[in-house]
Amino acid sequence: MIKTNLTEFKSEMLGKVQAVLIRAANDGIASMQERVSKGIDANGQKMPAYSEGYKARKEAQGRRADTRNLEGSGQLLRSIHVADVKEDGDDLVAFVRVGGARNREIGIYNQKIAPWFGWSDEDKETIAASLKAGLKKEFG
Repeated sequence: MIKTNLTEFKSEMLGKVQAVLIRAANDGIASMQERVSKGIDANGQKMPAYSEGYKARKEAQGRRADTRNLEGSGQLLRSIHVADVKEDGDDLVAFVRVGGARNREIGIYNQKIAPWFGWSDEDKETIAASLKAGLKKEFG
């Protein structure tokens, strides 16, 4: 007879899968940040221009204003992070959030103008490739 402790096995496997999921989510976040810095929304569309007043202020500060890239101070995009990973039935879910109340306000305001926060098709491909590579590395 061969015997193993399923509780320990499940815990070890779950830890490995969580780590892979977090890495994949972080790769997705990096893809989202790069996409947004190019002025592209989650639907793959160019985001609308900034208002003339905001554009003038950005230009006066020597910052790029030709594209809505949400890079005012840089804090908004840098604050995006994996906030939690939880089991939901048979699923393991990574929750991605914008950090800080002010960043969330700015993010929500801009989300109403153009849906920047979310996974584009390219972001999803990045996440899927990262998951596949991470699971292959962990489990062969």
